[in-house]
Amino acid sequence: NHTNQPLSESPTESPTPKNAAALADGSFDFAIEGTVAHLKCQIKSVINNTTNNSDMVDDDHWLCSAVIHSAWVHPLYWCRTKNQFRPINPSVPPYLTFFGSQEFGYVCAP
Repeated sequence: NHTNQPLSESPTESPTPKNAAALADGSFDFAIEGTVAHLKCQIKSVINNTTNNSDMVDDDHWLCSAVIHSAWVHPLYWCRTKNQFRPINPSVPPYLTFFGSQEFGYVCAP
C-alpha cells in the first residue's frame, strides 16, 4: 500500500495531524521543489501535542522518528573530495539552513 510518486511532484494534501497516519505508514511521499538536496525517509512514528497529548513537543511542532532509505544532493552542492554538503565553488549560490533555536544561515563555498 505504498504509493511511488516521484519526489518532485507536489502532494495533493499537506501533512497535518489529520493525515499523520499516512506519514507513519509510509504512503505519503513529498519533497519541496527547488531544493538542492533531499532524503527519502520512512517515518516510523509521529508525536505531536494535539493528537498524542504529549509534553515532549509543543503545539507548533512534531517529533518524528524515521529511517533514511535514500539521499540525493545536486552535484553543484556536493564536494566529492571532502564528502561535504556545500556549494562546490563561489559561483554556486549558497543555500539556507537551520542551525537551531530560531537561527538560520547561509552555507557558502569556501
